[in-house]
Amino acid sequence: MSVLDTSFTLSRKISDIVERASICITVFYIAAVFCVVFLGVIMRIIGSTFSWSEEISRWLLVGITYIGASLALKRQQHVGIALVIRALPRKWCRITVILIDIAVMAFIYYGFRTSLATALQSAKQFGDIIKLPMMYVKLNLPVGFLFMFVHMVYFLLGAFRAEDPQDFILSS
Repeated sequence: MSVLDTSFTLSRKISDIVERASICITVFYIAAVFCVVFLGVIMRIIGSTFSWSEEISRWLLVGITYIGASLALKRQQHVGIALVIRALPRKWCRITVILIDIAVMAFIYYGFRTSLATALQSAKQFGDIIKLPMMYVKLNLPVGFLFMFVHMVYFLLGAFRAEDPQDFILSS
């Protein structure tokens, strides 16, 4: 087994673990948003309100967006131009997919780096109603970018290794 095959197998396993973690986190966030909003509606009908329900649901929606984006990436559900790539000859298809993967990885790395710095800088900033450091809310962004980067390593190695690089296009 070559180094590329071993690396690909390892990256696939790590990507699958990250995907399962993403599913668990996203389902938990969605369930929490549902419960908080549902409870908020019930309390308004009764005549009392929770002042924190809107804030926590907003925070959880940020997590759903970024963690969910990593799931969409893993499942090749992002918007793309697969039609153009599939029309290319196999040699050019592989080169194009690899270049696109590298460009996407560079963007994800930049997003990870800047969002992590922003999250860490917001450790002393607190929510308006819930006095929780905003760092915990903003850490959803670098976590989502990190998960996306793991999936992109898998896609990049797959594009190098696969007989048909079209199996590793980011949009199906």
